[in-house]
Amino acid sequence: SGLYVLDVSEPTSPQVVAQLAEAAEFMTIDGDHAYLGSRFASEVVVVSIADPALPQVVARFPTSGQPSALLARDGRLWVGTRDRLQVYPLVGGLPQEPLLDTPLRTGIGGIQPAGDLVVVGSEVLYLMNAPCGVVTSVDTAPPAVADAGLLAWPNPFNPQTTLALRLDAGGPVRLTIHDLRGRLVRTLVDGMRPAGPLTTTWDGRDAAGHRAAAGVYVARARVGGVVRSAKLTLLP
Repeated sequence: SGLYVLDVSEPTSPQVVAQLAEAAEFMTIDGDHAYLGSRFASEVVVVSIADPALPQVVARFPTSGQPSALLARDGRLWVGTRDRLQVYPLVGGLPQEPLLDTPLRTGIGGIQPAGDLVVVGSEVLYLMNAPCGVVTSVDTAPPAVADAGLLAWPNPFNPQTTLALRLDAGGPVRLTIHDLRGRLVRTLVDGMRPAGPLTTTWDGRDAAGHRAAAGVYVARARVGGVVRSAKLTLLP
């Protein structure tokens, strides 16, 4: 475990140019700094990678619990633990006093950017505004989704993923799972639905209840005459 810096100028034969021995479970990068989630401690390790051949630990800062997910984005560091979400402003790459420190109902399995939003979740999906300013709200209700399209979380996944979209108006909705050859694997939703957020889950099984093979699938949501889609990766 730890931080490895690779030279991928030859993609078929990447070379390790530097290594930093840290017991890290997660990593995220913003500019000249990498942020490592400690495997054994409630802390995040800040590493300068201004010189990629010579990564150096420049700080360690405590978190509310052992990190389970990290995201550095737009001068903010998002840290998820077993039951809390913390968002730190970064100054010179170093975390400052948190802008947000809030409990969540479930543990955090991942943090991913989605346009101007950040998706946080595991069993429950949270969509949060992530502008350059202070984060001002957290939606702890069942998944509230933007109008951007069909979202899937977690993705990649095993054993199940949550699919979510917002309906501008009530009407017929058909949400299906297909393999990459376009063959129907499973129908998840087929009927009238009211306006507002719509969420459902796919447990990685086909219509007969058999476990689908690991690989890439496509979720398609037909809402009126509009089709939204998302690629899903089912892990072994």
